[in-house]
Amino acid sequence: MNEIITYLENYCERLRKFLDSIAEKVNRKNRLAVRRINGHERFFLINRQTRKEQYLGKKKIELAKKYVNFEFQDKIRYECSKSIEALQECIKTLSSCKDPSEVYETLPQYRKNLLGECPSIVDIGTWLIRPPYKKKGFHKDDPIIEAKNGLRVRSKSEAMIVGVFEDLGIPYIYEYPIVVDGNLIYPDFHVLNKRTGEEFIYEHFGGMDNVEYVENQFMWKLEQYEKIGLTCNHGLLFTMETKHLPLNEGDIREFAKKHFL
Repeated sequence: MNEIITYLENYCERLRKFLDSIAEKVNRKNRLAVRRINGHERFFLINRQTRKEQYLGKKKIELAKKYVNFEFQDKIRYECSKSIEALQECIKTLSSCKDPSEVYETLPQYRKNLLGECPSIVDIGTWLIRPPYKKKGFHKDDPIIEAKNGLRVRSKSEAMIVGVFEDLGIPYIYEYPIVVDGNLIYPDFHVLNKRTGEEFIYEHFGGMDNVEYVENQFMWKLEQYEKIGLTCNHGLLFTMETKHLPLNEGDIREFAKKHFL
């Protein structure tokens, strides 16, 4: 709920800034009228009080454009103002509401223990259903590394990550491809936040002390994701490690709880 309210507040602010960029409405004595005569649009200025008309020929087309712009801005100003008012009422109403996770957190611990896991408003089963896809596959010389649920992965760190997801009940899909510029890219994980319904692409970069890896994997993948609007903390999350700073399960648990629960 808080994420929704924040989004609506930000959208209201963008609408206000947009309104500030539009010239203030003035009481114009004339209005623009358009009539179709002999198959062509003809433009007239009509005095609001006297009803007297002034024909705007080709030489005065710029004046017609000016009035079209005036009237368009008037309509935009009206609709934006109406939207801001409606959104403010919506935010006011939503602020008094709680989503299931907030209700759950208000309970004493003994009730949480009896209830078990907080119910999710997200249809996880539907989220997990994906069209058939071409798997990335393994080379015959690749080491066989399995997570504790039997899933074959590419590194011990990925096995650790899968283990944490399984322990915490976090929905994920391993190496489900996406298309960027007509090419398949295999993210390490698609992960679902059960509380908000937000889906993330989650990458773990395990060779950050290798310059070639940084250029060909880390930088390249970030560039590809940026092409489809995914940036850090906006649809894309990642962790990193080096030989001297390896990933550990505690850090993964904290990371997963922060972003996916």
